Amino acid sequence: MKTLQTRLSRRTLLRTTAAGAAAYALTPGLIRSAQAQSDALANIHVTAAEAAKKLADGRSVTLTIMQPSGSLGNIKPVADRFTEATGIGIDYLEVPLGEINQ
Repeated sequence: MKTLQTRLSRRTLLRTTAAGAAAYALTPGLIRSAQAQSDALANIHVTAAEAAKKLADGRSVTLTIMQPSGSLGNIKPVADRFTEATGIGIDYLEVPLGEINQ
């Protein structure tokens, strides 16, 4: 059986310690970065609405959404909130599922 001294070289010990210290030092920054991304995603709807209003630039804009027949109940509540936040109207084009990719 090998002793600890022969299995663990000084170089391996230093390399492992340096990697552990670096990981420990970077952890708070990674946590802050992840929290900032989480906060940004939580407000993505606000960011998207502001960008859409800027693109519309005071013009009357209407988007057309093509969706599978029967999907209006899922899409309309979200689209209504988008229209409310941006002033951009939405028309719905319902198409049978088999024709969506055509």
